[in-house]
Amino acid sequence: MMKYMHNEILDQTFQQTVHVLPSQFFQRLTMSPPVGSMLDIQERNSNMSMAEKRYRRVSRWIRNVNFLGKSLVLIPICQMSHWFIIVLVMPGGEEPCMLVLDSMGGQQTTAADIIKEFLATERKTTFEQQCSNNIKILTPKTPTQRNGYDCGCFVDPLNPEETGK
Repeated sequence: MMKYMHNEILDQTFQQTVHVLPSQFFQRLTMSPPVGSMLDIQERNSNMSMAEKRYRRVSRWIRNVNFLGKSLVLIPICQMSHWFIIVLVMPGGEEPCMLVLDSMGGQQTTAADIIKEFLATERKTTFEQQCSNNIKILTPKTPTQRNGYDCGCFVDPLNPEETGK
C-alpha cells in the first residue's frame, strides 16, 4: 500500500526524496539465514559484528538506491502480528533522526536500536569512515488504535484518511 501511495499519489518531486523499503526488510535484517546457505556459512566463518552481519543480509536490497541521499526512508515493520513504522529523517545528513510511529504507543526500542545500527553501518560503508551513532530517536504522539487488529490502518503515513487525521 505504501509503495502504491509513493508511486501513484506523491508528487514526482517528492518521490525522488522519499524511499519506501519493503515490509520484509526488517524481517530479513533480523532473521538468521537458512542453515547451510552461502550467507549462513559466511556469517559463521567470519568475525563480523552482529550489525555487520545484519547489514550484509540486506545490502543487496539497497545497493541501487542512494539511501543516504533521501530525505525520508519509510520502514514498515511487522512483529508478532503488530505493524508499526520507523521513519528515517535525513539519514545521510549531519543530524539524522528516527521517528517510531506505533499506534499502540510502544517505544519499539529493540527495533529502533537495530535500525540505528543498520544506519550507522550504511553510513560507515558509504562514507568509508566511522560515523557517529548518535541518532535521535523520537516517538511522537500518534493516533491510537482502539483494538488489537487495526494497526495496519495506522502504519501508512502517506494516507492521512486512514489514520483519522
